[in-house]
Amino acid sequence: MAAYEWDERIDYLMQTRGLYYNDDYLEFLVQKVWRITTPVSILDYGCG
Repeated sequence: MAAYEWDERIDYLMQTRGLYYNDDYLEFLVQKVWRITTPVSILDYGCG
């Protein structure tokens, strides 16, 4: 298997993963801003 650039940086990735989103902020958005009270289906088209 070929070595990838991030193979040697897996510890860094695991430690910073939590910085990509904030659970409290997401809860605020869902409950107060978007007022989602029932389960929804979401389709996310990623570009990158």
